[in-house]
Amino acid sequence: METLQEFQPRLVYNNYKERIKVSHELELLFKNCDSFELSVAFIADSGLAALKECFDYLRDHHIPGKIITSTYLGFNAPSMFKKLLKYENIEVKIF
Repeated sequence: METLQEFQPRLVYNNYKERIKVSHELELLFKNCDSFELSVAFIADSGLAALKECFDYLRDHHIPGKIITSTYLGFNAPSMFKKLLKYENIEVKIF
């Protein structure tokens, strides 16, 4: 059975030499999905702000998702979790 490349998990990272930005890649993926799972070590307030429009889009289009993160070195701020909890379509798991 052949698996489509577009449905394979992949590592997304900033690569300025090739002009690839994580926020842009995520925006493209979010706007073309039926659901999503995102696993990140931490989420900074600035990163969340950069994706606010994407999360609003996902909420407005009733697209469910999960964000899996950690308490890695205490980088995740409580204010960030409060903002994420406003999105009823997004489940946040902390490990």
